[in-house]
Amino acid sequence: PEFLDNGTPGAHATQLAKRIFAMTAFGKMLVIFVFLLALVWSSFTVFTFVTRTNWRGSSDRNAKLAEDNYKGANEIKKQELTTTDDNRSGYAAVAAENDRLKEELKNALSINKNLTKSYEDKLAADRKNDATITAKDATIKTLQDAADLNDKELTKVKVDLDVQTRVAKDSEVKMLDAKREAEAFKQQSERLTTRIQELADKYTDLLQGGSKSLTGNPPAPENFRGTVRAYKDGFVEITPGLNAGLRPGTILKIQRIEGGGKFVGYLTIGSDINPDKAVGTWNKPAGLLKPAAADFPKVGDEVVPTK
Repeated sequence: PEFLDNGTPGAHATQLAKRIFAMTAFGKMLVIFVFLLALVWSSFTVFTFVTRTNWRGSSDRNAKLAEDNYKGANEIKKQELTTTDDNRSGYAAVAAENDRLKEELKNALSINKNLTKSYEDKLAADRKNDATITAKDATIKTLQDAADLNDKELTKVKVDLDVQTRVAKDSEVKMLDAKREAEAFKQQSERLTTRIQELADKYTDLLQGGSKSLTGNPPAPENFRGTVRAYKDGFVEITPGLNAGLRPGTILKIQRIEGGGKFVGYLTIGSDINPDKAVGTWNKPAGLLKPAAADFPKVGDEVVPTK
């Protein structure tokens, strides 16, 4: 119809020939493509067959291996069951031991907590006292320095004191020697004074007309010994009394045993007399104008008859 409609036979023939040739080339190409596809399909078929064969062998081997593994797993399971039964008996003991250890751990944690609390309290107290301790250390150092200085001063004073002590000891020895000499002179002087007083009393007695023993006063008993018990305002109390033979008016001699027998004075017994004691009037020695405290009769002085 195109040939008829176009009106140009040559042109239409040329176009037809070109179309026929083009279709023939396309057919060739299509044949070649189909041949190539056939080759690919054949290769795929061979590869599939080979792969299927390999997969089947691998599957058989894997199945055999799986079966062996299954049997081995069953054996292991049996052994594990046996082991589990054996271990169950010790599990209770292990659990009990674990509970005991947990309890001990709990107690240990509690103790550790208490110790930590005590340590923290002690540390806080120590920190609180740091300032006080520092101040005390400073005070102690100051006192130590002062003590060291005092030690030096004391050492110096001790050396001086040792020297003075030696000098004092030498002086004390000399003083004791002088004191012994003075005591000897004193005793000698007291003996002389007593002798002088006795002689003065005798002289006074002679001037008054004779010995007092001749005045009619009752004499003292032989070997009479009495002791002064008290003295006050010129009155002397002695012991013994009537039981020893004393009578009112008896004149006795008072002497002091210390210092070589110092003559203290005479004692005239009064009316106040009883068996155990007697009271008399004290007459000072004639040569004693103003008696001192040591010249008055005192407790313990000896009372003897006059000669």
